Parts: sequence; structure tokens; C-alpha cells
Amino acid sequence: MLFCPTCGNMLLVQRPNLGQSSRFFCPTCPYAYPIEREISVKQKLKKKKLDLVFNYEEAMKNASKSQETCPRCGHGEAYSYDMQTRSADEGATIFFTCCNRSCGHQWQHFN
Repeated sequence: MLFCPTCGNMLLVQRPNLGQSSRFFCPTCPYAYPIEREISVKQKLKKKKLDLVFNYEEAMKNASKSQETCPRCGHGEAYSYDMQTRSADEGATIFFTCCNRSCGHQWQHFN
């Protein structure tokens, strides 16, 4: 990677176009540097290991029960937990899961 000596942004490659040779150029300022010899661009991406942020089974172990009626089976109790899914100045979203094991319906309520 090469960086612009003027502003410090990463230089991009412009391929030959209409008689102009290849060059490195800065997308922010007018800096450009001609490419005088052949270059090869190789980019090998490594797959990043993802850390589990939210585990549904663990959340249900710690979820509290509330007196909510399931819209599917009519059972009067549901596990509940809340999570901030929208911007910080809006209320949290409350997620419910029916306590009736044969139902297990999930729904949400926005505050």
C-alpha cells in the first residue's frame, strides 16, 4: 500500500486510459504518481473468526417471565428480554417467547 505524501490517504491505481499511462492517484487531493514499471496487485483476504455476541439459549436461561399473552396459543406467560435495536434516543425492543413448550412462539414489542 502506498499513501499520499500530501494528505496521507491511501493511493488508488488508475489503469491506462486514452493514451495515458497507469498511475497512482489520491482520491482526495490532486496528487498523482506515474507507474513506470509493471506492478502486480494481489489481495488475499483472511476469514476473520467471529465471536458470538448473542446466544439465544443463554439469553433464555437468564430471561425473566412476564404476564404477556401469546398471540398464537393464548398462554398467559412469556419469557422476556429487551435489547437496544434502534438508535440510542429511542426505546428498547422487548422480545417475548411463549413459555408453553409446545408453542414457543416469538414476538416483539417496540417501546
